[in-house]
Parts: sequence; C-alpha cells; structure tokens
Amino acid sequence: MSPQRKFYLTISSITLLAAAISYFVCQAMEGQEHMGVPLAILAMIFGTVTLVSGAFLFRYAEKRPAAFIRAFMGSFTLKFFINLILLAGYLYNFPHGRIAVTIVFSSLFLIFTIAE
Repeated sequence: MSPQRKFYLTISSITLLAAAISYFVCQAMEGQEHMGVPLAILAMIFGTVTLVSGAFLFRYAEKRPAAFIRAFMGSFTLKFFINLILLAGYLYNFPHGRIAVTIVFSSLFLIFTIAE
C-alpha cells in the first residue's frame, strides 16, 4: 500500500470515528443533545481540511523534496488559521456550549495534527 493511500485511509477512518463518537457522546449527555450534529460536522471539517492539506504536501514532496519542511509549516499555519476562524465564527454565532465545543475543537485539532 502506498503512503498516500495509507494516509487517506487513516484520516478518513479517524474522521468517521471522531464524528460518530462526538455525535453519540453528545446524545448520551443530558442537556447537550443539540450539540451532536455540530460537533460531528466539526470533525468532518477537520478531516476534509487535513485530507486537502495532506494531498498538497504529497504533491509538493514529489516536486521538491528539499523544501518539504517549508511546505509543511506553511500548510500547518494555514490549517491552524482556517480552523481558528471556524471556531471563532461558531462561538460568536452560537454562544451556548462554548466550553464543550472548545474542548472538542482542541482535541480534534491535536488528533488530526498528530495523524498528519
């Protein structure tokens, strides 16, 4: 199995698992049932951004392997700011459940960053 295929399968599996866990955990928590779908969507957004970032990095590494570190740091910074803007926008528009969303956001960011 090629490294690209393994990466795509790993990130897709983590995305589906994280979305399912966040949805079912929120459904089990009393008073937080309404948070299940937004947190599952957040996990899907993280997975999509990571897959796009990974595709860019694989393509860049094939063209210029010596500049891979610069591309990785640039993509990490861009991914961080995109996700931070999504978090700020969500928290501004939906102020209920801020602590839960922030904890899940931080956990997902850490998980997907390590997986990348």
